[in-house]
Amino acid sequence: MSTKRDLTGGTLDVNPQTISVAVIQTAANSHVEIPVAMPIARLPKTAGKTNIIEVLKVVYEFPGPVIFVAGQSNRTVHLYFSTRPVPVGEIHLDFTGMIDLFDLTVHGAFTAAGSYGLRNDNIVYHDLTDGAGHGVLVATDKMWFGCLSSGHPDPLPFYIRIYYRFKGVGLTEYIGIVQSQQ
Repeated sequence: MSTKRDLTGGTLDVNPQTISVAVIQTAANSHVEIPVAMPIARLPKTAGKTNIIEVLKVVYEFPGPVIFVAGQSNRTVHLYFSTRPVPVGEIHLDFTGMIDLFDLTVHGAFTAAGSYGLRNDNIVYHDLTDGAGHGVLVATDKMWFGCLSSGHPDPLPFYIRIYYRFKGVGLTEYIGIVQSQQ
């Protein structure tokens, strides 16, 4: 049976905190990334341990694709957060440092007579825990939040909220996490 100390990495930090970020495209279908400083306490709490962030959940909110032109259209949205900047051609889960990624593609069509139309707003939840309450450990000073879209007529706003807590890790594990996320 797990104890509160086991699930919180020894910090007893059971209540998640949040980081909220707005990423607004500067032009339609542009790739925008925003660096966000992480609230990480680097001073050891106990001998040989330091506190880092454990990401539990990510929530993405964005306007859904609008299909308003007669004929066929494709609209895509890519939202992500990573421990380092992500070039446009590298927005995939295999990119070193990628923590979470959400992709949406909507294909639609309608006639000039108006037989089809689509508009939906989206809120998507990603649970990053392992099913036993353990999340993804992040030990970098910054996270990079980004968006990229295609087929949209206007710049889009995207909103990301991360639920996290602090977790105590040994210095050897900390060094390994930092090296793998750079």
